[in-house]
Amino acid sequence: MLTKLRTQKLFATVLLLTLSLGVTPLKAGEFSNAFGTGIQYGGIAGWQGAYLFGRNKARLSIGYAGYTIGYDRYLSTHTSLGGQVFANQYRTGVALSVNYNVNGTPGKGWVAGVDLYSGYDTGELLGEIYWDFLFDPESLGDNEFETRSGAFISVGLHF
Repeated sequence: MLTKLRTQKLFATVLLLTLSLGVTPLKAGEFSNAFGTGIQYGGIAGWQGAYLFGRNKARLSIGYAGYTIGYDRYLSTHTSLGGQVFANQYRTGVALSVNYNVNGTPGKGWVAGVDLYSGYDTGELLGEIYWDFLFDPESLGDNEFETRSGAFISVGLHF
């Protein structure tokens, strides 16, 4: 079961790791853009900016209903495994992803994935969570949230 405080600590850790991975090898990698739908793209529909270096990809997505920060490791030119921390107007949590790159070129073309997530329903409380996280951290944990797990499909066009 994922608690609110554990999710926020995990979010901060993934953010720091993603930023640190992207800072050192800037000359060795390349940036890519994508548009898609699903958790990996920030929700219903969104943009994904990614930094590819070697067999790794650090990504940030901003969507219609939220955002996602994630990391993928390519196992082959067609498949990758990854993880992300996400927040949208309905849920906040973490997800593991398995992606299939249709044309076999990492960072280019159509990508389809399955995201297995665990998180809690936020509903209208999303603003309150982040207000507490930023300005009143002592009050974190005062509210009860219903934890949910499930799977979503993500589809995007990378260019």
